[in-house]
Amino acid sequence: MFTYENLKNELSDKFGKKKKYAVRLAECYQRIGYAKKSARVGSCGSFLQFGLYDDNSVHLHSANFCKDVLCPVCAWRKSLKLYSEVYKCASELRNTYQFVFATLTLKNCKADDLKATISLLGKAYIKLMRKKRMKFVKGAFKALEITYNNKTGEFHPHLHIIWAVSQDYFQSADYLKTEKLVSLWQSALDCDYSPLCFIEKIKPNQSKDKDALSAAVAEVAKYPVKASDFLSFDDDTNDFVVKTLSQALSSKRMFEFYGCFSEMRKKLKLEENEEDLIHIDNDTKNNAVLIALLSFSWNKEFKEYIMVDVIRMIENDLNAVLQDPTQRVRRFSPGVPFACGNSKTAV
Repeated sequence: MFTYENLKNELSDKFGKKKKYAVRLAECYQRIGYAKKSARVGSCGSFLQFGLYDDNSVHLHSANFCKDVLCPVCAWRKSLKLYSEVYKCASELRNTYQFVFATLTLKNCKADDLKATISLLGKAYIKLMRKKRMKFVKGAFKALEITYNNKTGEFHPHLHIIWAVSQDYFQSADYLKTEKLVSLWQSALDCDYSPLCFIEKIKPNQSKDKDALSAAVAEVAKYPVKASDFLSFDDDTNDFVVKTLSQALSSKRMFEFYGCFSEMRKKLKLEENEEDLIHIDNDTKNNAVLIALLSFSWNKEFKEYIMVDVIRMIENDLNAVLQDPTQRVRRFSPGVPFACGNSKTAV
C-alpha cells in the first residue's frame, strides 16, 4: 500500500522503470521477428488507473498487462503477488510447521541446452521428493530462477524452495544436512559432479526489525528472470538472450505449490485469481471509501506517466476529504507529468 503523497515516486521509481525495460524488450522482440510479442509488451502498462481512498491510500484499480513471460512489468507484479500469497500461506502454517529454505543448482548450460536443462531440473526435483529420505517435507513452494553470465554466454537455471517441516524436525533423525542434500540431489540429477546446494532453517524472527520468514519468501518469490540482468546496452547480446529465454520458457511453469502449501492456498482461495496482476492484496483497503480514480498514460516523448483523466466518486471537494489537506502541496493535473508546488489546479 502507498499513499497519495508518494504516488509520483511509485509511478516513476517502480512502474516507470519497469516500463522502460519493457520498451527495450519490445524492441528486442521486434528485431528478432516476434512482432506480436513486441506489440503486446510494447503496450503493456501503457494505461494505469489508481483508486484514491478516504484513508489517503492509493491502490491500482485497472491496467493493461500483457503477461508475457519476460515482461519486466508483469514479472514484477507477479513477484509481488507470489510474495503476498506465499507469505500468507506460511503465516497460517507457522503454528503447525517450521520452514527450511533451500536452493538446488546444477552446472551452467549453453543457450541450445537451456530448455532441456530446465526440464531436467523439474524432473530431478520430482525424483528427489520421491526419495524416502525426503518424506519429512510436508509441503513446499518451489520457484525457478534463471541468470545469464555475460562473460561466458551461459545460463544458470536453479530452484529456490521453502519446505514445510514438522515442529520437531531439527531435533529428529529427519534433519537433513547440506552434505546429504548434495548427495541426494546429485543422484536425482544423475550427474557425475557434486552440484551446489544450500539449505538453512528459517528462524521465526532473527531480530525485532527483521522477519526471517519474510526475507526467505522474498528470495523464493522474486523474478524468474530479471530484466536488469538480461537486458544490457548491446543489442546483439540482448537479442540472443531474449530469443533463448523466450524459446526455453515457452509453456514452462515458473512456480508450484505442494502439500500443505497447496492446501492452504486453496483454503485461502488464493489460486482463484492467479492471473490477476492488478489486485495484489485487497485486504489492505479494509473499509476505505473510494473517492477518486486517477488515470495515467505512458508518454513516449517524456518517457514517463502522464495524468490523462480524473473521475470524482463524491461531490465534496477532494481536499476536504483528505487528511490535513494544508500539507498536500502536490497536485495532479491532466495533460502534464505532475504539477508540483502550490498549483491551484487540484484533482
